[in-house]
Amino acid sequence: MLALIESLHINLVDFMFINFSMMIVFAGALMNFLEPHLPQFITQSFRYGKHESKGEKNPLVCLLEVPKSWFKHFYVFALGWSALALYLTVKGIIFRTSAPEFVLRTHGQDFSFRNLRMGQIICCILFHLVWREQYKSNMIFVNLRKDKSGKQVTEDHLIPSGRLFHLITSPHFLCEILMYVLIFCIIPQSSSWMYCTIW
Repeated sequence: MLALIESLHINLVDFMFINFSMMIVFAGALMNFLEPHLPQFITQSFRYGKHESKGEKNPLVCLLEVPKSWFKHFYVFALGWSALALYLTVKGIIFRTSAPEFVLRTHGQDFSFRNLRMGQIICCILFHLVWREQYKSNMIFVNLRKDKSGKQVTEDHLIPSGRLFHLITSPHFLCEILMYVLIFCIIPQSSSWMYCTIW
């Protein structure tokens, strides 16, 4: 399989993010325009949590679904990718080796902190500020159900207030989007990051 990817000169990371984006757009369009005419297993697979499909349940989809309270599935998936990234980074730093060809095959030039332009430096500073704001917004969520001593006192859904919550409903999501865009502005030559941002 890797030989085929190498022979076709495909960047595996770009390919993955392009496919993720296309699947989300295609599935979202199906749900928006043709939901009443779709088979139940497609509707049930797409709708989740509070937007869960209210019709007859498909046994196979029920078997494959993970309860929303089990957020561990995200960490299990991310652990594999993070471990691979850490391994490649450590291997590159310690043993002075390059990343595999499927990772390196990207359009543009190499990134270097020595060659940062003023716009990229400003984006780095903005990234730090936005990251910090996202952290503070998340901490407002964490503390919504706690009292001053840090003990959880309610299970109710409460409305957050403070910081950017006075201006927009989801500052943590806005900050995340801005962080992706700022990274793209810092490394515009990376086609992989462009596809990741679009996704």
